[in-house]
Amino acid sequence: MPDAPLGVPADHKRKAGLMATTKLSRQEIEDRIVLLLRMATADNELADSEAEFIVWRAQTLGVNDLDFKALLQKATTQGPPPLPKDGPGKIMMLFDILYLVSADGKILNSEALELEKIAKTFGLDMEQLTSLSAVFFMNSDHPERMESVAEDLAKKFYG
Repeated sequence: MPDAPLGVPADHKRKAGLMATTKLSRQEIEDRIVLLLRMATADNELADSEAEFIVWRAQTLGVNDLDFKALLQKATTQGPPPLPKDGPGKIMMLFDILYLVSADGKILNSEALELEKIAKTFGLDMEQLTSLSAVFFMNSDHPERMESVAEDLAKKFYG
């Protein structure tokens, strides 16, 4: 398992494979990395901690260097970002985005606006995003819980 970057507590490296990997297809994994890359560069700046998180997340999801380079190229092309279709997948994607935007210890206004836009695309309003964020930060030290937390939130938000 790769070493955890600065934005992710070190004890996550052992558990990282548990978070958002058990039900993802190869295409869903690639789509997740592309969306994270696009999110990270939405403010036209890529902090080292954000880059470290994305590389680390790609490695924990089994993406090799060659595939990562192809995904990096795909992320720079125009077109709609690839989005998960199921409720738990949407919530887990938002969790990964929250990890990403908080990796450098601060959430910029541009990052928050992009997060809101993605949440809206996923059918969530601001109140739901606030609730999701609170649950995320309460559980972020326990990645082994995140998949079941995402399923619970998906039931709450999507029925």
